[in-house]
Amino acid sequence: MTVTLRAAVPTDAGEISRLYAQSWRAAYPGLVPQSYLDELQDHHWTQTVADWITTGRFTALLAFEKEVMAGCAIYGRAREEKYEGWGELVSLYVMPGRFRKGYGSRLVQRMVQEMKAQGLSGCYLWVLDGNRRARAFYEKAGFEDTGETLAFTLADAPLLDCRYRMEFKPR
Repeated sequence: MTVTLRAAVPTDAGEISRLYAQSWRAAYPGLVPQSYLDELQDHHWTQTVADWITTGRFTALLAFEKEVMAGCAIYGRAREEKYEGWGELVSLYVMPGRFRKGYGSRLVQRMVQEMKAQGLSGCYLWVLDGNRRARAFYEKAGFEDTGETLAFTLADAPLLDCRYRMEFKPR
């Protein structure tokens, strides 16, 4: 399998949003309200992703197998003051049917390389509490559960995110 990685450009935003929506519908049944997943449109994140890429607020890194987008990671400098000098993995999704084939690992490895090259101290992310597959993936990649949680509501349902982080070792 030949995987290529490249930075996204604003015109990729629609395809990234479609990948995210399809991933949500495949990965989150039983974790988020089914009514939300049923109503989720492929273009839901298009404008947000386009804005992030256009302004440079975040990097969107794409993984391709041949010419087909297989995954995407969006990351950048931490948004929380508490983590000044750190990076944040905002999102990581892989196309359904391509889970557990190494795309996510390649995206995380490149992201970590880039964050280290920028002199960042580490990286954190939020993951849905009940998402066992994602939590196991991040733990295998070297992230640790901090025990911090963030409660939020989606489609009138209370949900909980858990923070994971990876501190970069000084060279």
